Amino acid sequence: MGDDLPALCQFSLDGVNFYDSVKLNGANLKPTDDGKVHIQLRARGGGIGCIVSLASYLTHGATFAASGKQVLVGFDTVALRPGKSGSLDIAVPRTGCFEQIDLYTGQVKFDGKLHSHDGHEHGPLPKGPDVRAIKDDILIAAWNGGTKDCTSKKPSPSPTSSASSQPSVAAQEGATLTSAPSDPDAVPMPKGGSENLAPTGGIADLANTGAVDSGLLAGSAAVLLAGGAAIVVAMRRKRGGTRG
Repeated sequence: MGDDLPALCQFSLDGVNFYDSVKLNGANLKPTDDGKVHIQLRARGGGIGCIVSLASYLTHGATFAASGKQVLVGFDTVALRPGKSGSLDIAVPRTGCFEQIDLYTGQVKFDGKLHSHDGHEHGPLPKGPDVRAIKDDILIAAWNGGTKDCTSKKPSPSPTSSASSQPSVAAQEGATLTSAPSDPDAVPMPKGGSENLAPTGGIADLANTGAVDSGLLAGSAAVLLAGGAAIVVAMRRKRGGTRG
């Protein structure tokens, strides 16, 4: 912690009681309804004000030593004039994830984006003991915790629908009705329906009503009867001719 910081800023986790120092842990850093954690600040009067930042990271372990290369989740910074107050409000990792939260002086955003031009001053991304990005002389308070590694996410497989790969029943029926008959002797069906068709217009309806069978039988009987009568008349005439 910076030696001059307690004389410049005071901190509050409940928005009511302010102290010269603050201790962070999993119990007092619970997100509110907006999904963020909040730390209230107040600059002492008669001083020079203070600049403080708050950052949260996903880590690979529950301790700083095991944190590894971190992933920035939330960041906020505030600059206060003497006697003024403000707040730091950041998103934090999901409950149970390995995480680290740092409260420190200054306004550097330690995210590794050193060449970014977005109005922030950027610093290296923390990587446990290997890269101590936030030095002890600016660190006010820090906390590590969690029970599982959430740094890598596996996308869930997209659900597939069997209906998309199989034609619907209606489509299959429609294809039957509009296709040309494969049997040359079959009764052709109109594509657009007809006034004489049953309400569903299906081939099965015509078969059930007997329209196809009775019509064909009646027609065949008439042909046979006419042909038989003609043969009888011809035979009689021939016999009559022989007798005469």
